[in-house]
Amino acid sequence: MRIKFLNENGTLSDAPLELDKIPVVEVYLEQTLLDGSVINAGQAIALVDTGADHFAMDRTFAEKFGFIPAGTTSPSGVGGFVENANYYDLAWRITTNTGEKVFKARFVALPLMETGRKYQAIFGMSFVHKGRLIMDSKTSEYLFEFN
Repeated sequence: MRIKFLNENGTLSDAPLELDKIPVVEVYLEQTLLDGSVINAGQAIALVDTGADHFAMDRTFAEKFGFIPAGTTSPSGVGGFVENANYYDLAWRITTNTGEKVFKARFVALPLMETGRKYQAIFGMSFVHKGRLIMDSKTSEYLFEFN
């Protein structure tokens, strides 16, 4: 599956076109409720962040689609400390060369778009450990291969 790059104007490209390289994947986020109904947020852009440990999503995005929090936590990272952030148990779907894959993960809601980010989610090392990330600027190969 090709890694894309998010450009300043919000478009995606197959190779980095700008100084700030923002590697992303296109995913679909959804939450299945206890009664079996599904809240489907549709497509989201997720930053592939090898400096992050887990999964995060934009707080406004989660609220907009009405995801139901599973609890709260107080995460910290490069962006600082967020007290009592909601977290959500969601499924994420991704289209690969061999078809669609579905995974479940816990997403912490952070103020991404409020702080100027143009993506709706962050996929950290918990994502990267599901396969092999290739970022070769010499050959312009930017790929993720699932195990």
